[in-house]
Amino acid sequence: MTALDYSPVMLETLKGNAAVEGLNNIVLLNKDWIQTRIEKDVDIHDVVLASRSLPMGNLRKALTMMNEAPGACAI
Repeated sequence: MTALDYSPVMLETLKGNAAVEGLNNIVLLNKDWIQTRIEKDVDIHDVVLASRSLPMGNLRKALTMMNEAPGACAI
């Protein structure tokens, strides 16, 4: 699993929560989705799950990128 967020605070929170739950299979990336390049910045994944998407700025572009991500099914 890859967790991508532009907020280092959110990633640190996730890291702490994952440790409490004993999860160690999460890759944390401090990146903005709009600027992320599939297969360069992040591997191909089966599912793209978006949370807190409204603050992304260009929501249409962000959702289009999720739908067009190779091999992914956007949820």
